[in-house]
Amino acid sequence: MFETPRLRLTPDHFAYVKIAERCNHPCSFCIIPRMCGSHRSISQADIVQEARQLVADGVKELNLISQDSTYYGLDLRPGHRANISSPERFNAAASELPADIVRQLRAHGVKDINATLDKVWGVSRSTPAAKLAEIAKYKKLLEAKVNRPVDLPRGRALFQRTCGQCHKLYGECGEIGPDITGSHRNNLDYLLTNMLDPNAGIPNDDRTTILRTKDNRVLVGVIRRSEGQSVTIATPAEVVTVAKRDVAAIEPQDFSMMPEGLVLALKVDELRDLVAYLRGSRQVALPEKPGEEQ
Repeated sequence: MFETPRLRLTPDHFAYVKIAERCNHPCSFCIIPRMCGSHRSISQADIVQEARQLVADGVKELNLISQDSTYYGLDLRPGHRANISSPERFNAAASELPADIVRQLRAHGVKDINATLDKVWGVSRSTPAAKLAEIAKYKKLLEAKVNRPVDLPRGRALFQRTCGQCHKLYGECGEIGPDITGSHRNNLDYLLTNMLDPNAGIPNDDRTTILRTKDNRVLVGVIRRSEGQSVTIATPAEVVTVAKRDVAAIEPQDFSMMPEGLVLALKVDELRDLVAYLRGSRQVALPEKPGEEQ
């Protein structure tokens, strides 16, 4: 593997040894995964061989480096399937993605990723009549009597995963979207309309905007301020202020931060638990973790 002589730019007494290539994290400011592909760990045998050669050359200090050293070796385990950037694991994981990450991924415009998101999350081009029929279908499903009791703690966990990045409820979770604590959550028609047709009516203050910077960052969120020489955008992860001279484009969208198709990513029992939690009048505990006492 090391037939080609290695060109070192470091002093004679130390050297860098790369233990992995590439990265799996879809950070908005980084193009490594799209340019180079997914994470690949270098085998321990190859790392040791390179280290021994460097020591033989007189190196006294070795520094292990990679784009993501915390992921090293996970893709080398026996029976490990392709990593999360592969189609197999991406398809399996897509339904677990929070709504804000779905919006962020779509904004990059990668056809293969968007096709997978369309398949798992759904893409809606329904007419108003079709929306009403869909709402009626889910209302009938949720009002049907079932033997299984609702699991409110799991409903809270599902809220945190699917809604909590943007919405605040009982004083907790996100602030980018409206606080829904005082809304008409007990009304099933109100809930289903907002879940199944989130773009029916969007206040300008809650309209999604894609901000692209000149260094190729893509920020998806809600514009909070655009005055003077800067613009401030609130994303589910952070509030970012960007100098206008560094902005490549500001693209207002005709949709809310909440993606359509959220319901399609949930199993029927999960949907029942989420809706039951949302219709409640008080906070409940999160599910107990394995090993915790009752």
